Amino acid sequence: MSVFQEVDRQLELGNYWKAKEILQGRLAGASYDTELYERYGAVLLAMHDDMEAGKYLFLSGVRKPEYEAAINLYLDRFGGKSTGGLFQTFPHSAQVSAIKSFPEDVLITLEQSGHSRQAIEQNTRPSTSSPETSSLGEKFMVGAVLLTLLLLFVGFLVQ
Repeated sequence: MSVFQEVDRQLELGNYWKAKEILQGRLAGASYDTELYERYGAVLLAMHDDMEAGKYLFLSGVRKPEYEAAINLYLDRFGGKSTGGLFQTFPHSAQVSAIKSFPEDVLITLEQSGHSRQAIEQNTRPSTSSPETSSLGEKFMVGAVLLTLLLLFVGFLVQ
């Protein structure tokens, strides 16, 4: 059974939280996925989390009448920020995606909100490593710092 089929099954059973958890789990490892963003946004909208729903529905590039209020709520709140501030509200997968991954409607809306394509390109950080690699590197760095501090502490005690 595909992820979206399982989400549909959970929604039919009225298990909105379970559907949300399933989709949320997919967000962490996904690339810029317009279908995933729309599905997640629609579940959030059904759960009346309009601000968060608006973010994902906006990023999906899908414009349906029932999505307009949530998208406008999100853009009214965050769209006027600096481009960097707006991008900080995006999920990691959108932040590290090349501008070519963004749906054209998203780019047009961003431009109409005063964010130039050049600013958008500067705020996207295409990743050359996977999230797992980055996480491993971060853990190694933390471990190295902790080991260094431990050695300094032991050296201090020995003196």
